[in-house]
Amino acid sequence: MNMVLSVSKLGEGMVVPCEVTPSGTLGLSLIDALPALRDKVRSLNVFRHGPNAAAVIREALSKALVHYYPLAGRLVEAPLLQLACTGEGVWFVEASAQCNLEAIDYLDNEILEWRLQLLPQPPPEKDGFDPLVLMQANHLNQFELLDGIINKVLIVTGFCSAGLVRVTQFTCGGFVMGLQFSHCVCDGMGAAQFLKAVGEFARGIQFPTIPPVWCREALPPPPPAHAAIPPPPLPDFEDRHISLEHANIDISPDLITRLKLQFLELTGKPCSTFEALAARVWRCRAQAIAYNNFAAPATAADNNNNNNLNGGDATLAFFSNARRLVDPPLPQGFYGNCVFPVAISLPMAKLRCATQVEIVKLIQEAKAKLPAQVTQWMAKNKRNDHDHYDDDNDNDNDDGYVDPFAPPPLPCDTLFAAEWGRLGFGEVDYGWGPPIHMAPVNYSSTIPVCIMGSPPSPRKGVRLMTWCVEDSHLSTFCQLLMDQPLKEVSV
Repeated sequence: MNMVLSVSKLGEGMVVPCEVTPSGTLGLSLIDALPALRDKVRSLNVFRHGPNAAAVIREALSKALVHYYPLAGRLVEAPLLQLACTGEGVWFVEASAQCNLEAIDYLDNEILEWRLQLLPQPPPEKDGFDPLVLMQANHLNQFELLDGIINKVLIVTGFCSAGLVRVTQFTCGGFVMGLQFSHCVCDGMGAAQFLKAVGEFARGIQFPTIPPVWCREALPPPPPAHAAIPPPPLPDFEDRHISLEHANIDISPDLITRLKLQFLELTGKPCSTFEALAARVWRCRAQAIAYNNFAAPATAADNNNNNNLNGGDATLAFFSNARRLVDPPLPQGFYGNCVFPVAISLPMAKLRCATQVEIVKLIQEAKAKLPAQVTQWMAKNKRNDHDHYDDDNDNDNDDGYVDPFAPPPLPCDTLFAAEWGRLGFGEVDYGWGPPIHMAPVNYSSTIPVCIMGSPPSPRKGVRLMTWCVEDSHLSTFCQLLMDQPLKEVSV
């Protein structure tokens, strides 16, 4: 498909809360302040209908910001990372484009250039202000004659430093919302909660169904050392001589049911869809890499990149929601970061030979340890008790405790899994129904990742959005996932 998507900016400005909001400075939690959460997570949400979406969402946004007024402020170092409630608002851009949703397959494709066009750019820097939320509305100017009716295309887009939001409304009546969230202020569930509130105001509801709660004081604060010692730079993975291929793989409800039923019959216990698919992706990835590496001659670069993948340990890593594991549990409406890392490691040879049931068991055993691990982490990082922080403090204390949030080495044999289907983005409704499609944008081609979401409506099941194998392994990986015979693979 050779079509070029052209987007032109029509206007821009700040959307401020429609009422006076509190001022002052709010503290962030230790998790909020993690260096890794300064990065932005980007995604696109496609809606089939939504005439005049830009005006509707702009007004709803100003109402939602009254309740979510911290998102209208800015991050400051004072000297710890904090949030200043300045009421400066959300950056909102209106733009136009020259196509409709059908012409770009409702973004059910892997054309990165199109997706990047639908993401907004931050505003020109002014007094160091980096808005926590930016939005851009793109009108599509092309007119098409369908059944004698002229349809107009519109795109609405948006960005936030805690997240990026882009809404694109087309002449066919649909629109696309792009999101780019920095985890500093919201995690995935929190970002979805905010967008659902915007949707409620767009539908005429006077107050959010779930009132937002800040409550960062319930979690440990950043240590004082952060004020004097800058966080270490995150590792640079772009020097790896690998290029992971992006692939969308739809898993049918029948296969999911079969995997879960197999576990139930052999163990007498249920397992979740995430557990079943995370186990399968992890195992099939290891098998695909080994199969192709043994079937084809390896180059020196291949040997360098795949040393661990052929004979070392493999790791599956993911974050688990810890809102209910904190004592006392965080209240409903909390929209900050409260996730806890989980990691499972196996020798690569053992992972390739393990059964699906054995791997699911390992995942469940690791998750079962979370309550005790969260309790221990809270005790080690008590709020208002900084005595345990000193110049000699590092990730490994004298008692053998290892900080679970310490940056991992992240070798090529670490697979990151994430479940987006249950965060709540699929429930966002601005008055024309939930999105028909949601897709992440431009993940790293050097860090293995698998995101679990939903396939475009009306299809059912789970869509795996992966960047976890190179092109030479992709066909084998997909066939293993779908239980297809490997003899059909050409190597």
